[in-house]
Amino acid sequence: HDALGRLLECYFDRRGFHREAGCKAWLLVLLNVLIQEFRNSALDRVELLRRQAQVARLKPVFERVRVQYADRISLSAAAALCGMSKAVFGRVFKEASGMTLGSYLNHVRMAHAVELLEATRDSIAEISLRLGFSDQSHFCRQFHRNFGRSPGQYRARLAQKR
Repeated sequence: HDALGRLLECYFDRRGFHREAGCKAWLLVLLNVLIQEFRNSALDRVELLRRQAQVARLKPVFERVRVQYADRISLSAAAALCGMSKAVFGRVFKEASGMTLGSYLNHVRMAHAVELLEATRDSIAEISLRLGFSDQSHFCRQFHRNFGRSPGQYRARLAQKR
């Protein structure tokens, strides 16, 4: 299947700068494909339906983050979008995505950071503001935490490979 191929391609990508985030994304896609393929198997149908309903209830948050990743979204606002309490939302979101809302938002922002660093000549300060970070140093710390190098180092390695 295409999702498996893309996951393997991402995993064995020698450039590897955004490999972890890409692999996680393709793994989620693959898991979704597997759920779709095995929906009628011996899996507990009630549990499957419950999880599908949970994911469907989270769709407004996933859509908001996809479109407005630079904007802050509080746990209360996200829970309200989904018609859940904060406690239920936090549990359901983590169960469905494998991470907290803050971690998910950070992963989305980091994916966009890589795209911007590769496709534009915008300064790191401009990129950090476009991504919704309050300051450049916070963006740089997050980027380093995710990719093991600063945005400047990432861009410099890109330039060397070209």
